Amino acid sequence: SSGINAEYGVLFTHQQTNIQMVTGKGKATRSKTGDETKVTISEKAGLTLPVARIMKLVRKNRVSGRVGKGSMVFLTGALEYIAGEMLEVSSMKAQENKRNTISN
Repeated sequence: SSGINAEYGVLFTHQQTNIQMVTGKGKATRSKTGDETKVTISEKAGLTLPVARIMKLVRKNRVSGRVGKGSMVFLTGALEYIAGEMLEVSSMKAQENKRNTISN
């Protein structure tokens, strides 16, 4: 088995592992083969908006003491649905008025 410590990184390892860098924050991820890719919560749920970002905003604004992944997926899905409906209605109104852009 292998051990990871947040302060010191990888402490010990018994298996052959590849350490890959994830773009953005510079965090290293371990995988047994180099071909595995991370699947985000949004991809699993089939959503376009990022669930992790919504979760981060909810935690940052201290909406609740505890936040579950399932509730964040539901909240993100609801926000995506509302945004989609608003865009659909506004695009229909823009077409009615023979406009190419959506504005006031």
